[in-house]
Amino acid sequence: MVTAAIDLGASKVALRRCGGDSCDKSARLPSKPVVEQWRWLSEWLTGACAEHPPDVLVAAAAPMVDEHGVISRWPNRPDWVGRDLAGLLLRATGARAVAVLDDGQAAAVGEARAGGLLDVVVLTVGTGLATGLVRGGESRSVPELAHLPLAGGGSWCVCGRTGCVQASLSGPAMLSSAGDRAGRPVNWRQWTQAFEVGRMWAREAVADVAECLAMVAFSAAALTSIDIVVVTGRPVMTLPALVEHAARRADTLARSAGEPRLRLQRGSLGGRAALTGACHLATAGFR
Repeated sequence: MVTAAIDLGASKVALRRCGGDSCDKSARLPSKPVVEQWRWLSEWLTGACAEHPPDVLVAAAAPMVDEHGVISRWPNRPDWVGRDLAGLLLRATGARAVAVLDDGQAAAVGEARAGGLLDVVVLTVGTGLATGLVRGGESRSVPELAHLPLAGGGSWCVCGRTGCVQASLSGPAMLSSAGDRAGRPVNWRQWTQAFEVGRMWAREAVADVAECLAMVAFSAAALTSIDIVVVTGRPVMTLPALVEHAARRADTLARSAGEPRLRLQRGSLGGRAALTGACHLATAGFR
């Protein structure tokens, strides 16, 4: 049986045939009206699966879908709501069976297996912020943290509200915070290099993000009664100091609240976490 996984995020799509460690194909979603984007995605998937159509396909997707595979909520792309994602995947890939699951949950499965963890909360930083939970070695539902409001207002979020956690802890939000400290726009390489040579603005930007990340990790641990939180995604793999600083602060918050010690650590899979978890679930029969 041929199994495959797709990671459909807010800005990219990637395909992996299960059994490998890397993407077979990936692309950025074009900035086009929704009808043209939908047509592009269908054509891209058809081409990607033309030689080896999968029997079973698991899609790790950023939007929330209902039991029929129809998109019910996607703050980053509200004009995609109401579209039949599962149906598109079936038609475009030729798969006999398709399952769509939350990309945060898929990433949690991937990082839990990679780290040998039975109980863990996983925060995935990318274009947005995704949350996943594994308890007793099984994927479980978890409250969405990305669009919970932070105390004291905050920046505008793509969902239309102000002060969402994602508005501070997505990859673009982190870079924006660093740019504010630097007094100019910066990229991940510039921020990382400036931090390594001890630039004040770079260190202050790390401290800003780490404080917010620590608070969110502490809240996630309190909500789930799990004292291991893994942070993954390309941004934190690029600048490990973000998690290192947040880990110390999160543990201080836990101890000051009389809670068990909080273990906050960086994941090992980064941008591959969701695909890895989806592949595992595809080969395990969606369990």
